[in-house]
Amino acid sequence: MAAQRRKKKHGEDCLSHVESITLIMENEVSVTFEIASELGISDTDVGLAQDATTSAARYAFWAYQTERALLTVKECERDTADFEACTYLAWRKDGLLNHGGLPTEGYLRSMLDADRQVRRKREKLADVRHEYAIVRAVRDAVAKRHEILRTLTMRLRSNSGPASQH
Repeated sequence: MAAQRRKKKHGEDCLSHVESITLIMENEVSVTFEIASELGISDTDVGLAQDATTSAARYAFWAYQTERALLTVKECERDTADFEACTYLAWRKDGLLNHGGLPTEGYLRSMLDADRQVRRKREKLADVRHEYAIVRAVRDAVAKRHEILRTLTMRLRSNSGPASQH
């Protein structure tokens, strides 16, 4: 029986269960954003005009937050890899000094997998990756929203051009 591959969640799939997201800004202040208000499009002319004028800035904000989240993922990956390598070497040295021989690769990997601190680092990395996926999904949805607003604005302008004013 063939193993089923788990599909990665993208875009709206990743946001389907998320109502809000809390980001820690560069000044260490936590700010909560409601997903519905970030992605909603007004149904009034005034609201639509305001949405259109702020959509590029909103996209730029989320693109920047995505880059910050990616940087956090990379830092966490590096930290986890460094910690795993140090722990691996410590177990290897312990095997050489205290058990009279070089431990097998399988033994070292099982000791690494059983280590609490390594598991905590891996769990933190998984959480950071999940947060990044959510921020990236918001960015992608805001980009779609921006494109929709741009298209709507262009259509409205072409409909209210000089020919329709007569």
